This record gives sequence, structure tokens and C-alpha cells, in this order.
Amino acid sequence: MQGPCSDALEQRTGLMNRWMQLFTKYLLLLIGALGIVWGYFLFQECPLRVDEGIHYQQITRFVNGDWTLEPKLTTIPGFHLAVGVILHLFGDYSIQAARQAQLLMSCILLLCLWRSLPRSLSRDDKQLLFLHIIFCPIVFPFLFLLYTDFLSLGLVLISLLLFRDGKFVRAGILGGLAILVRQNNVVWLFYGVCLGGLENWKGMAPRRLIWANIPAALGLLGFVVFLVWNGGVALGDRGMHPTGVISVGNIVFACCLVPAFFPVYFIDAWRRLIISRRLLLIGLIALVLLIFMIPHGLSPLHPYNVIAPEIFLRNRLLLFFHENLWTVALLLIAAVLGSGVFVGSRLQSVLLYTFYPASVVFWMPNGLIEQRYYLIPFSLFLLFKTRLPYHWEAVQLLLMFILSLLSVLLMVSGSFFF
Repeated sequence: MQGPCSDALEQRTGLMNRWMQLFTKYLLLLIGALGIVWGYFLFQECPLRVDEGIHYQQITRFVNGDWTLEPKLTTIPGFHLAVGVILHLFGDYSIQAARQAQLLMSCILLLCLWRSLPRSLSRDDKQLLFLHIIFCPIVFPFLFLLYTDFLSLGLVLISLLLFRDGKFVRAGILGGLAILVRQNNVVWLFYGVCLGGLENWKGMAPRRLIWANIPAALGLLGFVVFLVWNGGVALGDRGMHPTGVISVGNIVFACCLVPAFFPVYFIDAWRRLIISRRLLLIGLIALVLLIFMIPHGLSPLHPYNVIAPEIFLRNRLLLFFHENLWTVALLLIAAVLGSGVFVGSRLQSVLLYTFYPASVVFWMPNGLIEQRYYLIPFSLFLLFKTRLPYHWEAVQLLLMFILSLLSVLLMVSGSFFF
């Protein structure tokens, strides 16, 4: 039996916990807002970085009435057309104005993403999830840079959320627009149709479901027509993305990055695996990775994965891990440990585990190992996983925030472009 003193102590403890959570929430929001403002001012005075030059050249072609394509451009120029329209409206075609247009599009996408997040989430969880996606270390710099990646990410995430919510027409239109930004987003459009259909088929008549997916079907059909007309997926520099390539390099490298990007989730997932004694499953994954990794480790890297290791940290790591069989084995061990995050983490429903094979399909046709290809799968992982206790999610966010700011500082300084 509890006395009045213990009841009063419980009330004080509960009140203190609520105040601490409220303080943490507003502190994280303040840090997030300051981080975005700080990143904006840093990048405004920064010269063009790597592929930004190609994208800026294509944008300036459009604003000058030249509708030809930059020879090194590999994507359909939907992003470049959107930025060009904004620049034309404001009459300023400078690099700074182009980056401001990019940030404007990013903010609009973030607003739409916020409104599309599941209504089942509490407001605190929704805010944390939103900040997690923004400050994922490979996402945050692309809020400001002239790259297609954030526009692609925003369109895909919003499209998939709308598919899950049964809003197929809008989802199909956004999924089709995502293909006009990056062609390989066709994988996510097809996945969205399947996921939305499986989650909503009980509440919709079959005929209505079919009609609602006509925009998505048109997007998929348009991609097939483009594929036949273009003779491959990539435009321009096809050496970067040759058709018919199958590689596990991105799967392995993505698993290696997980412990660095999501240390709290890494620890929690392995705790679950050890408690539930699912280590045999990790052993099977290790065997599969071993079968695929040995040929990959002995095969030459993509030409773009060996250039300028003094600038590209990714290339420096890949060259190190491909020196000999021992370093390949070290890469395999890191990949197996990282894969434990995906095996041990709980997702919100069994159906959502299908995004893992969808990510594999998204990655495998790319011989170039490129961390930008992980923006969508990593963001979907953040979106679909079950939430940890608030304080652990806050710690994970703080660590990602520090890593994001560090990556921005290094990019601005020119030390490396990860």
C-alpha cells in the first residue's frame, strides 16, 4: 500500500519528466532551426561542389532559352527546369540565387512532408521523426546544394505516404514527377502502387482501386517508353550508369555506414538480436554477403570510385577495403554488423518489411557505389521503424545533428565531399 508521500513523489517525478521532455523538444527544434540557417549562410559563399557545376550549367542553359542537354548530365532534367523557372521569375541567375531556389523547393517539400506524416503519430514523435529525416547526415547537405537528391527524396517520401493513406491519384502524380527528377525512382513508384494496394484493398472496390492508379500506371508506362527511346536508363554520360549492371556494392557499403549514422538504433537492434537469439539469422546474412562479396571485392571498382581519394572520403574508404582479401574480409564484417540494424529493428507492420527488398532492387543496377543512393532507403527506415523511448530518440537526433554539421563544415572547406 502506497502512502500520501509516495503518491506525491510520483506526481513530482512525472511532472519533472514532462518538463524535461518539453524542454528537450523545444531545445531540439531551436537547434534544428539554427542548423538550417547556419548551413544556408555557409553554402551561400561556397563555390560549386563537384556535380553542382553540371547541374548549374544545365539550369543556365534553360534560363537562356537553350533546350539542349549538358553532355555529362545523366538524369531527366526535371529538377533543372524547376530551378530555372524560379530563377526566371525572380530575374536572378547567379549561383547564390540558384541555391536559394533549391532551398525554397526544399522548404516547400518539408512542409508537404510534415502534413503527410501519419496522423497516428503523437506530435512529439512526429517532430522527432521530421527532424531525424532532415538531419540524417547524408540528407542535410542536400537541402542547400544544387543536386537532384532532395527534390527526389521529398517527392518519393510524400508519394509513398499518400499511397499508404489511400490517396492514389496524388501519389501517382508525385511518383511520376519523381521519375522526371531521377529515373531510378520508377522502383519507388511501382513499390508505392503495390504497398498502397495491399494496405487499402479491403476498403476500396477493385474497379475504384484500378482507376485510382491510372496516374501511376501512366508514369510507369512513360518510363518504359523513355527506356526504349533512350536505349538505356541514363542520359548523357552513360559510362556512369551502364545498362545491365548488377552489383551488391551499394548494399554492402550502406550496411557499413549504418553504425556511424544510427549508433543508438545499432545498439538497440543488437540488444534485441541477442535477447531474442536471432543470431542464426545474422549468420545466414553473413553467408549470403560472403557469397556475393568475394567476387565484388576482387572485381575492379567503378572508375568514379577510384578518382580523387584525397577529396572523396567514400573513395578513400573503398580503395582501402579493396586492397586485398584481408581488407575485403574486414569490409564483410562491418557490413554484417551493420545489417543487424535492419534485422533487429522492429518496423510498424509486417508489410513494411517489403521496403528492404525494394531497396535492394533500387541499389543493385548501380555499379557506382554512391552514398546519395541511400537517402531514400535510410529515410524510409526512419519513417517505418517503431519509435524508441523519447530520450533515446533525442540522443540519436543529437548525434546525427553533430555529424550533419561536421559534414557541412568539411564540404564547405573543400576537405572532402562524402
